[in-house]
This record gives sequence, structure tokens and C-alpha cells, in this order.
Amino acid sequence: MDLVYKFNYKIFTTFAENIFYLKNILLFCVLCLTSYISVASNELPDTTAKDTHFKNIFLLTPSFYYLPETNFAFGISGKIIFKFKGADSSTRASVIYPPMYYTLNNQLLLQTYYTIFFNKEKWLLNGNLSYLQFPQKYFGIGNQTPSSNSEYYSYDVFKTETTFLHCLTEKLFLGVGYRFQQTFNVKTKENGIMESEKPEGYNGGKCSGIIANLTYDSRDNVIFPSRGSFFEGTAKFHHSIFGSDFNYETYELNLRKYFRLSKRNMHILALQLYGFFTNGNPFIKDFAELGSEFLMRGYYQGRYRDKNQISMQMEYRLPIWKRFSMVFFGGMGDVARKISAFAKPKLKYSSGIGIRLTINRRENLNIRIDWAITPESNAFYFGTSEVF
Repeated sequence: MDLVYKFNYKIFTTFAENIFYLKNILLFCVLCLTSYISVASNELPDTTAKDTHFKNIFLLTPSFYYLPETNFAFGISGKIIFKFKGADSSTRASVIYPPMYYTLNNQLLLQTYYTIFFNKEKWLLNGNLSYLQFPQKYFGIGNQTPSSNSEYYSYDVFKTETTFLHCLTEKLFLGVGYRFQQTFNVKTKENGIMESEKPEGYNGGKCSGIIANLTYDSRDNVIFPSRGSFFEGTAKFHHSIFGSDFNYETYELNLRKYFRLSKRNMHILALQLYGFFTNGNPFIKDFAELGSEFLMRGYYQGRYRDKNQISMQMEYRLPIWKRFSMVFFGGMGDVARKISAFAKPKLKYSSGIGIRLTINRRENLNIRIDWAITPESNAFYFGTSEVF
């Protein structure tokens, strides 16, 4: 009972200390809702010929978010949602997402993500381009590192990944791509944990390699799916023959399933199983990291890191009133040096609740506010896209 009391008291006091974040976030939502809707109404010219119901959308607005890893971030957020001329209703909308932010933790994030469906979905282009200046906490390697290990290190990184996929059968894509990452200006704590462990590439370096990808994607919407499946397997091979400073491979498995539980209302059950595995001596930033805004919310990104990870999560999304909806979520997972160690995992758990405010009903674009709880910490998240 004492342990339960102390845990609940910690959650309550942390919630009280951070309640002003909720006030600021809710005020910002009200102020920016009009901006989002008015910009969304200035749509790009409709270039679709066959799908007469779809209209291209261009969103660009001042924005901010909050994450444990960044504190408050301010900048410009946008989305370009479009179809190519001649696309029919069977072709899903393509999305380009180019956020630019500066954070109160003195971090700079210049990023572009894209998922582009060509007509009739015979081809798919997927990838990202980013430049980051990113001070971040480091706790060491392993699944039992104490929080007292926390130390900051900073780095600059330029990264690009792009994969070109061909449709083999309906919704099944096979493709190849290229990945490049240059990490530089690394600053670590003198005589700290990172300098003591000296993981591969702890002082920077270049990663370069090819990508092989197999994807099955039957989601009805890339941004906010309500039904369908997304199964993706990705292998990345880094080697000196591609100009890499490090030789290793990573294997990533991402399985998602969405159930629409009601025909009349948007009651959605979303499930995800995620696996990340490495072979060789991976670059430190390519270790499996447990904790982030997308998986195992409530844990700081990289709170636990090692060569392999298995995690799973679920969300139940339900409408409340008009543009407002709620989300209940939970997850569990662990990292390990060897895959065989998952036979006796030291499982970590997270759970929480969230609020969604729809800013564009046609494409289900949402403002997202989440509060996540774990046995060792809890955290607020604010953003403008779904977790998965």
C-alpha cells in the first residue's frame, strides 16, 4: 500500500506542477483553431480529374508543441495533402509534412517527411530529410540503467532517407532506397557515462547504406487511419563500400491494425507491435531507443537503449462532442543486448489519456494532447499528428 500511495502521490504532485502547461495548450488551441481552418480553406487548385470529390489541401501556420525531450517548441508547421492529376478514388492522398521548430532546450529541427502515392498506387515514394541541432539526455546502455545516470550530450546531424516502392499486388509494395546520416559537433560530458562506455560513433561519424523494404498498407487514411492494416519490414545495410564509417545492419518490423468499432461513430481500436534488431556494432544513434512521443509515451526518448527492442501499444479512440474526441492508450516493451534475453524481459509499462481537437474534418487532421504515466515518470505531449 505504501508503494502505491507514493506512486499515486508522485503522479498527483507532478500533474499539479505542470497544470499550467494544459492551460497554455488549451488557450493556444482556441487561438490557433481559426488560423488552421482559414488556411485550410485556401485550398490548392483541384487538379484531380477522376476523383471529383477530392480537393488538394495546403496547411501552413505558426505552431508549437511540447515534449519531454524538447520542452516547448515554436515554429512553423504545415501539411500538403494532394493527389496527382488523373488520380481516381482508389488512390490515397499523398502527404508532405515540412515542420521547422526551435525549442526552449536550444534545439533546432528542420525536417520534411513525405509519403507520395502515384496514380493507381503503382508506385510509392516514402522518406524524410532533416537537419537537427539536438542536446539530449543520455542514461547509458541497457534495460536497467538508473535515472541518476542522466547526462546531456549534444550533436548536429544531417539525415536523409528515401525509398522507392513498386506495387506487387493490391496494397503490397516492395522497394529499395538509400540512407545517409552525418553526425558532427558532438559534445559530451567530460568523464561522463558516454565517455566511459565509448559506444560506436559516440564522437560522431557518417552512416551510409542501402534500404530494402516490404510494405502492406491498406489503411483508409495515412494521417488518421480508422480501418485497415499497415505491415512494414525494413532492412538497412551500412557498410564501408557505401561510404559508411560503420559496418552494421538494422532490421525493423512495424505491424499496425485498425478496427472501426462503430459504423455511425468514429470508435477506433488501434494496435501496434514494433520490433527493432541490429547486427554488428551499430552507431550509437541507431541503437534501439525505448521511449518517445510515438511509442512508450511517458518515457524520455532513449531512456533505455540497447541493440534490440520489442514493444507494443494500443489506443482506443472515441468521439466526445463535435470536434472533440478522447484517446485511452497503453503500452509495454523492453530493450536487450541479445534477442535471446527477451525470454526473460524486464518489461516497462506506460498508459495514459489524451484529447483530440479536429481542425480539418475531411482529412481528420487533429491537434493532440496526451498525458502519459509510467512507474518512474509521467509526461505531457502536444502535437498535430496521430501517434500511429
